[in-house]
Amino acid sequence: MIPPADVADLRAAFRANPNDLGVGLYNPTTGEVRLGSFDAVTQGRGHDGLADALGIQDNTEWRGFLVTAGGQFIPVSHFNLPDGALALAPAHEAAVVPELRQSSLIAGMGRRP
Repeated sequence: MIPPADVADLRAAFRANPNDLGVGLYNPTTGEVRLGSFDAVTQGRGHDGLADALGIQDNTEWRGFLVTAGGQFIPVSHFNLPDGALALAPAHEAAVVPELRQSSLIAGMGRRP
């Protein structure tokens, strides 16, 4: 489950700036999903900035994705390179997407066309 505070903070960031991005991290080992605003939380540093803000020491355990204020899911991050590509591995995407849907951050397939 995504921490409710992450979801509330991201929604507030989207209300303040609909062009902001939601930066997401997923730990396949623990199933943990965390979110933060590109502007407010990561200070414009993306996935590295979110990891730093959360006190994550070992980035190799985490994978990344993005979410827009319009509900688009963008499964791309340099954090995914240990799996061989910038794209989130299908098994990881299958774990993350339902969490984002349950939080009402994405709808339908949620994936960017």
